[in-house]
Amino acid sequence: MSITKREFINDRWCNQYDELVKYVKEFDHARVPAAFAENPSLGRWVNTQRKYYKNYIDGKLSRRLSEEKIRLLNRIGFEWKLCPRFFSWDRRFAELLKYVEKFGNARVPRSFADNPALGSWVRTQRQNYRIIHAGKLLCCLQVTKERIRLLNSIG
Repeated sequence: MSITKREFINDRWCNQYDELVKYVKEFDHARVPAAFAENPSLGRWVNTQRKYYKNYIDGKLSRRLSEEKIRLLNRIGFEWKLCPRFFSWDRRFAELLKYVEKFGNARVPRSFADNPALGSWVRTQRQNYRIIHAGKLLCCLQVTKERIRLLNSIG
């Protein structure tokens, strides 16, 4: 007995949802970075759900994102629209991953010709890290446990 295309799509959706639930349990939020190294397809899937939801809100019929799926995502704190500051951090982190892959370390010079903003961003992340570890946690810093873990994981 073979499964239908719809059943296959729903099975894939449920598998990704289960992965997202695990992610939320580990990181306390559902903002999966687009460049999430442990599960690259999860970041893409999360972004796709946001696109489907936008179509749903705009009144476009979507067979891929039902009200039941929306309820399930809402139940785990899914954020349908992200603040731009999250995009920029994720983008810079993805750039840093590429740098590490190419050069073997995360010591980006401030004057890195290929991407001058990356060196500045890395410096800011290190400063924020030192501030937090000195016990001077500032509410305006965009540092989370996940971000610290991600940065530590690459050196």
